[in-house]
This record gives sequence, structure tokens and C-alpha cells, in this order.
Amino acid sequence: MTPIKTGIQSTALLALAFWPALAGAQDMMAGVDLKSPQMTEAKLTRDEVKAMVDAGGPVDLSRKWLNGLDLSRLDLKGADFSHARLNGTKLAESELNGARFDLAWGVGADFGDAEMEGASLFQGQFPKASFKAANLEKARIVGNFDGADFSEANLETARMGVDMKNQSMGLLRASLRSAKLDGANVTGADLSKADLSFAKLREAELPGADLSGAKLAGADLTGANVEGMKVEGADLDGTVLKNLDGGDRIVGLDEARNVKRAVRD
Repeated sequence: MTPIKTGIQSTALLALAFWPALAGAQDMMAGVDLKSPQMTEAKLTRDEVKAMVDAGGPVDLSRKWLNGLDLSRLDLKGADFSHARLNGTKLAESELNGARFDLAWGVGADFGDAEMEGASLFQGQFPKASFKAANLEKARIVGNFDGADFSEANLETARMGVDMKNQSMGLLRASLRSAKLDGANVTGADLSKADLSFAKLREAELPGADLSGAKLAGADLTGANVEGMKVEGADLDGTVLKNLDGGDRIVGLDEARNVKRAVRD
């Protein structure tokens, strides 16, 4: 395939910024050549990135092609990865607290066990990435995370809901279709109007989580702790609500949509 031309990159990025409101993940991905050099190659080596780290101060890796690199177990606190290409990149067990991944691409990237407290993944494209057991407390997570693995991750007070400050740009929210959040700590997280269709949240901790207006069609919450979880206006068509802890204290269940179509005890 012909690589994406430099002259149309800004237009493509602008379209991607509005992706959650404009199109499904597969439609958007179909317009991008994932086999192009910028999506498959790296212009730095691990040693070069480590040298930048050793030089001190937050590392600027914005717009860099880092596809497929092994950057695991590096201290990258506060690093700027905005607009970077991280497809297939390994950042497992790295220190990424406060790092920025805004408008970055990370298809299939590995963030397993990484420390990412307060990190920003705003308008990022991370389908099928792994955040397994990562610490994403207070992180800003908005964009394409369809099929991503957040199992056992700490998402306490994470901000994944609709961005009311940018409504002129469209409905910016997290898309987590078919994502795995089994056993994740989602306590107090904002998932308002997020798309969690067919997501797995089995035995997840969801006390006080805001899922108002969220798409939960086909999602599986079996055994989850849902005490105080908010679901006003959420779509519960086919949602599995079995063996819940605190299920009698879900907030706004009467105001949710398709409640009778939920799978309950």
C-alpha cells in the first residue's frame, strides 16, 4: 500500500480527533494505512531513548516514530508522547506518571504493570493495547480503546467520560467496545456516555463510578461491586447483571434504558 502522504497527515489527524463522535473504530481505521512506515517503523532506538532519559528532565518524544520498540522498565515520568507512533511498542513496567499520549497511536501497545497515574491519553488511538494491571489512577482516557485489556488495572477516579469542555468539537469520550476490565478498580471513575458495548467488567470494583448515559449493551458485569454506581440514561440492553455486590444500591436504575432487557438473577 502507498504510505500516507505528509500533505494529508494534518487532515487525517483532525478527523481522528473527532473520531468518537463521527465514526466507528473500524471505519476510521480503514482510512489509515497501518502498514505505512510511520505506523510500522522506529526512528530511534531504545539506547537513544534511554540516553535522553539519562540526560535528565522530562523526555520529549512527541511526534516520534517509536513503533515496535522495547521501552519497558524505563523512567519516563512526565514524558511527552503526544502525536507519537507507538504501534506494538512495549512500555510494560515503565514509570509513566504524568506522561502525555494525546493524539498518539498505540495499536497493540503494551503498558502492562506500568505506573501511569495522572497520565493523559486524550484523543488517543489505542485499540487492542494492553494496560493489564497498570496504575491509571486519575488518568485522562478519551479516544479509541476498543478491545484493549484493562484487566486488574487501577482506574480509580480516572476521567473517561464525555468532555463537556469540547462539545464544539464533537462528543469526546472513551470507546471501550469489547474491552476487558475484569477485576479492574474503577471506583469513582467518570465513564459518563462512554461506549462499553460488549465490554467485560466481571468482578470489577465500580463503587461510585459514573456510567450515566453509557452504552452497556451486551456488557458483562457478573460479580462486580456496583454499590453507588450511576446508570441514569445508560443502555442496559443485554447487559449481564448477575451476582452483583451492592446491586440493590445502583443509582438511577429506574432511569436507565432497556432495563427489562438486562440479564439479571
